[in-house]
Amino acid sequence: MKRPLSSRALFVMGFAVLIASNIIVLAGVGLNRAGEPEAVTVLTERELSMPYRLHKENSGLSLRLVWRTEAKVQDVIHYIRTGSSPTWFDEKKLKELGFEFEAVAGPEPYPIRYRKPLQKEVLIVLENDGDTFERALGSAETELEMAREALKTNPRDRKLKGRFDNAMRRFKREQTTESRLFAVDAGIDAHKLRERYGDRSRFIIAKGIVNPRYAYRKKKGLQSGYISKLSIERVNVPLEFRKEFDLIPAVRKHRTGSSGAFSYRIEVAYGSRFEPWIRAVHHGKKLKIETPH
Repeated sequence: MKRPLSSRALFVMGFAVLIASNIIVLAGVGLNRAGEPEAVTVLTERELSMPYRLHKENSGLSLRLVWRTEAKVQDVIHYIRTGSSPTWFDEKKLKELGFEFEAVAGPEPYPIRYRKPLQKEVLIVLENDGDTFERALGSAETELEMAREALKTNPRDRKLKGRFDNAMRRFKREQTTESRLFAVDAGIDAHKLRERYGDRSRFIIAKGIVNPRYAYRKKKGLQSGYISKLSIERVNVPLEFRKEFDLIPAVRKHRTGSSGAFSYRIEVAYGSRFEPWIRAVHHGKKLKIETPH
């Protein structure tokens, strides 16, 4: 009969496991940061969101990546925050990512059966402050101008006034607070993606979780992909930069859209394992808000 391990032996074993785990983690961090970064870009609090409350002590602080997609909802393009089926994520893209599916006999609206895996980790291309954001801003401006012209025809119409107010709020959010980071493509070959998206200050390659979706609209079956999340959605703030964030109010003003300012600009690098880390932090300047007349 084996004798049970003593408390001391269990403590030593647990400590050894902890040390081994830390060594593995540190080795991964070192490997990711070895050599030149895969991408380096500058994000603001529009793309890296602080927690609602900050602790005074030097406890760990992480910032949440806020990203969006250009998605089609009922044949209208929307710019959706974090998690959706982008316009580019169609059946062809699903096949490129290695998803296999087949039609099966059965009632509508679900005549598709997916073979495993039903979700997988792939590489997601994120565009920072590029063409997709310009389209989002342009869409908001167009919506505002249309609402303004409609209101001119009947200034006392409450519905038209409400539409105009909503359009104005959306336009101001696009100018000042909405994330400019968009998921624009996905793949499994980093070299091919980087050849297509060569600007390493504008395009980030990150890991993310995707899965297939099937929708039945207007008597037609539509297959598309869905980005459920990025594999790493929080970026840890090194202790050396923590003091920069202690000066920022605990409640994030940019959520209200009232200040028109961003509190910080962060230089973020992505390494060989497509994992991010913070290289520098700078306080930002007040943004100039321009409303079309």
